[in-house]
Amino acid sequence: ANKNQTSLRTVTVGGQVTNCTTISTSGTYTQMNAINMTNYGGSCITITASDVVYNGQNYLLAGPTNGPTNEQPAMTVQYARNVTLVNLNVTADNACAGSCFGYGIYLTYLNLSTVANSSVGASLTGMDLNYVTNMTFYNISFRNSNVDEELATTNSTFTFLDFYNGRIDLDAGGINNLFT
Repeated sequence: ANKNQTSLRTVTVGGQVTNCTTISTSGTYTQMNAINMTNYGGSCITITASDVVYNGQNYLLAGPTNGPTNEQPAMTVQYARNVTLVNLNVTADNACAGSCFGYGIYLTYLNLSTVANSSVGASLTGMDLNYVTNMTFYNISFRNSNVDEELATTNSTFTFLDFYNGRIDLDAGGINNLFT
C-alpha cells in the first residue's frame, strides 16, 4: 500500500566570504579573513537577498589602496528585509590617507534589519541610510566618520553609538526614530 508521508527538511544556504562578492541568496555568511577592496566598480560586499546574516568576525573590510575618492561603499545592502550585520570592521586602508571610499556601509530600501557590534572608520560617510525602516543599530563605533540619514529613515532605534571625530546628519524625512 502507498502512504503519503511528509517530513521537515532543513537546508542551509550561505557560506564563507573570503573576497569581494554579491550575496543574492538567503543564509548565514561568515567573513573568514581581511578583505581589501581593489576595484572601483562598486561595493566590495553587496547584499541583495532578504533573510541574511553576515558576520564579519571583526576582520577588516578595507577600502582600495589607490585611486580616486568617490562614493562607492565598502558594503551595500539594498532592497531586502531581515538582514543582520554583526562584527563588521569597515575602514579605508591606511595607504589612502584615511578616505578611499565614500561610504563605509550603504543601506537602502532595507526593513526589519540590524547592524550591531561593529566599527566603521575613515570614510567620508561611515553609514548612509536611505529608506530604511524598523531598523536596530546597536553598539557601533564610528571613527572619523559620519552617519548620514538622507531619506525616510523611520521607526528605527539607535543605541550605544560611539563617535570619535564624527556625527549623525539627519536630513529629510526621518520620523519616529529613537536615540538612546
